[in-house]
Amino acid sequence: NIEDQIKFLSKNGASNLSHFFDKKMSIFKSLKLRGIPTTVFVDNKGNVLSIHEGILKWGDEIIVRQVKDLFY
Repeated sequence: NIEDQIKFLSKNGASNLSHFFDKKMSIFKSLKLRGIPTTVFVDNKGNVLSIHEGILKWGDEIIVRQVKDLFY
């Protein structure tokens, strides 16, 4: 859920990242995504860095490492 994602970002030194919940699914449709939930990481220039369709285990060591690798 969105609260787990926000906690994960704060705990892992990424609290300055913006988060967005696409309630109307406009991004979902424009990117032609297939899975719900879908996590999309976008840099400060608007470039899509990573798309993950399905549930992420936000506290999992592998996920933490992958997210940190995207931004650090």
